[in-house]
Amino acid sequence: MFDFMNYDFDISKIRIACHVKKGDGDLVHRNRQNHGIVYFVEGEKLYTFDTGERISVGATDILYLPKNSNYKVDIITEGDCYAINFNLSSNEVFKEFSVNTKNSSAFKMLFAEATQVWDKNDYGAGSKIKSILYNIIYLLQTEYNYKYISKRTAKLILPAMEYIHNNYTTENISITELARLCSMSDTYFRRIFKSVYGITPIMYINSLKLNRASELISSGMYSIHDAATNSGYFDDSYFCREFKKHFGVMPSKYVDAILSKSE
Repeated sequence: MFDFMNYDFDISKIRIACHVKKGDGDLVHRNRQNHGIVYFVEGEKLYTFDTGERISVGATDILYLPKNSNYKVDIITEGDCYAINFNLSSNEVFKEFSVNTKNSSAFKMLFAEATQVWDKNDYGAGSKIKSILYNIIYLLQTEYNYKYISKRTAKLILPAMEYIHNNYTTENISITELARLCSMSDTYFRRIFKSVYGITPIMYINSLKLNRASELISSGMYSIHDAATNSGYFDDSYFCREFKKHFGVMPSKYVDAILSKSE
């Protein structure tokens, strides 16, 4: 794990980003063609590698699967997971490992975003998913290496997190307000937040808004305008620009892709 957590990654290609639903997925793998990184939403599984390593994983765990590895999977309890398979520019291969994430909501959000971008398969999807995977790896490495950030310190920003999740759809949240809730300066709040979640507060809030908007649009029950408004965007033009920046496609194209899949 140490080598992975201190490696300077150069990702050459994304092979797939997917949501593996309970009951899906192969149970035996021979000579994996790509590196894989998996986030487990729920359930429990036991991975047995031909190296003799046995790794049990469950909700909020991340598992790294080395390229060329052989293993079998025993399902203890059914559950969903997200997976991203990728190649590196180098021939570097790391030992299989799992880690329980401290910031599970941030990881889940990133994996879900990568899956949505892959499913839309618009121009630039590969580049967008690479950037998401770099964020995932950065967050993993941050959690592993920044052990000086104590649980007590991380808890200092909990009032801000609660406020964000209760209000991100109804108001423009300022860093100053979040910092005040935590009795911190703006600069210190930003530093602690990024150390804990791997992304800036604004990026986190925007991801919440845009992922909610995509879910509302996907439901087929909301127009683009209503999805934007119900996700905290009150300017349609700005929403469309942010949506394209985030997902690589305009909301109208996103709707077209959904409709074509349903036909």
